[in-house]
Amino acid sequence: RLDNTECFVLVDVVFSRPVISGRATTVWKAFKKGENPRKYYAIKDSWRDLTHGSEGVMLENVTSQLLSDYVYPLRVAEYYHHEDLKIKGKDDDIL
Repeated sequence: RLDNTECFVLVDVVFSRPVISGRATTVWKAFKKGENPRKYYAIKDSWRDLTHGSEGVMLENVTSQLLSDYVYPLRVAEYYHHEDLKIKGKDDDIL
């Protein structure tokens, strides 16, 4: 996350496309190594055409608005982080 490295342990597949088509999305149930008490995260791994915008920015904006408008406990997912994979400093555009 930014300049920090965090280690997540993947527990189970929550969602996976039965065929590789479209964005080839897989969603993992995971927890952050060393975090106590253990909190679960959903990690979405998907491919996208680099000419299309990232949904991470939209998710960040939506959850920020929800958190400012409502009181806890929210029964929706909270945004944590998003990032595009880079290989040797370049965006990964290979499926």
